[in-house]
Amino acid sequence: MNMYFAMKHLHLVAIALSVLLFVVRYILMMANSPLNDKSF
Repeated sequence: MNMYFAMKHLHLVAIALSVLLFVVRYILMMANSPLNDKSF
């Protein structure tokens, strides 16, 4: 059962990170930032 909670936590962290990065990208797009034009 301990492995289940570890995987669930990892999954939730990955979702939160993904949402955070989308929000940052949206803010950069709205601000017309030159950082938004860079490819990583």
